[in-house]
Amino acid sequence: MVARVFFFLLGFGLAVLGFTYIISYLNLLTMGYNFTQYLLFISKRYECIIALIGLLMVTCAIFKGGNKDDLCLIGFLTLKDELRALAKEGIKLIKNAGIKIIMITGDALYTAKNIATEVGIYNNKEDVILDSNELSKLDDEELKKILPNLKVVARALPQDKSRLVSVLEEMKQIVGMTGDGVNDAPALKKANVGFAMGSGTEVAKEASDIVILDNNIMSISKAILYGRTTFKSIRKFVVYQLTVNMTALVLSIIGSYIGVSTPITIIQMLWLNMIMDTFAGLAFSYE
Repeated sequence: MVARVFFFLLGFGLAVLGFTYIISYLNLLTMGYNFTQYLLFISKRYECIIALIGLLMVTCAIFKGGNKDDLCLIGFLTLKDELRALAKEGIKLIKNAGIKIIMITGDALYTAKNIATEVGIYNNKEDVILDSNELSKLDDEELKKILPNLKVVARALPQDKSRLVSVLEEMKQIVGMTGDGVNDAPALKKANVGFAMGSGTEVAKEASDIVILDNNIMSISKAILYGRTTFKSIRKFVVYQLTVNMTALVLSIIGSYIGVSTPITIIQMLWLNMIMDTFAGLAFSYE
């Protein structure tokens, strides 16, 4: 019963869609359009619908005769690049680390929006999505105002990446940029941290600071984790060293005023510096 209802609804939907395009074809014929122009018309209309769900569309037709306008529509093909298995998790980890993500892509606006929504970059109505033309119309001051909410730049050009890096650095932000092509090299070089893909060009790898061998954003989240852990461990060790040595120094100074010539003996000082500091350094190294 469920299968019958499904096929009935599917057939009804296809019938409505076909009837709609027949009516639009008849309307265009009355306006003097030929079948090729009609084919382009429905391709553009259908492409907008397909882009909304993140697919690429290819229109297929064959020649029925020698005339270039004598085309017969076969159908439409839709293509989609599936997200990597760990893409969503990687994006989530990076966002939880307090890092803002801006997706810069050459895809169409609606396709980029759908992918950003699916992966978790574009979440609410306050988020801003621009294409390259809209971005070029904004001056730097206007761009700085929308950067906190900017999530996606579609149909991006290589100079758009470099401009975004420059504006973010003017705002005293630490910028990381990913890329794989020759055109990405200036932005990778200009960013504070450049990530090149392992499958990218040698020019991009030379311009970057880190090469992601597996082309996976999860590796970037791991690099952030290891970098922050190392920085915090070094900071903890420095604080520990300053605390111990400043305490020994204060005791040595105060001791001379209260009549204690050697409040800390040489052996005790060696113990503090060689034994305690060594094991503390090893502990923080493997934290």
